[in-house]
Amino acid sequence: MTHSRIRRAAHQLVLLLSVVVAVTGCKFYWSKPGGTEADFNRDSFECVKESSPTPEAAKYGIASEKIYKACLRQRGWVRENVTGGSGYFRGIEDFD
Repeated sequence: MTHSRIRRAAHQLVLLLSVVVAVTGCKFYWSKPGGTEADFNRDSFECVKESSPTPEAAKYGIASEKIYKACLRQRGWVRENVTGGSGYFRGIEDFD
C-alpha cells in the first residue's frame, strides 16, 4: 500500500467511527455506587409516585420531571451522559 492509500483508509476509518458514535450517541443514565437494578427500580417507582399529583396519575408516568430527578438525586443517584452498561440505568424522563 502506498502512503496516500494508507492515509485515505485512515480517514475513512475515522469518518466511520464518527458516524457510529453520532448514530448510537450517549444518553443519560442513572448510577449509584453499589446500586443494583432492583434498587434503581424501587427508587424510580417511589420517585414516580412522589412526582405525580395522584396515585392514579403515577400509572401514566411522571407529572414533574424536575421533581422525579430531584427525588432520585436525593436518594443518592447520579445522572450521567454515558453509553450505558453495567451499573447504569435509564430513568423514565422524556428529555435528555
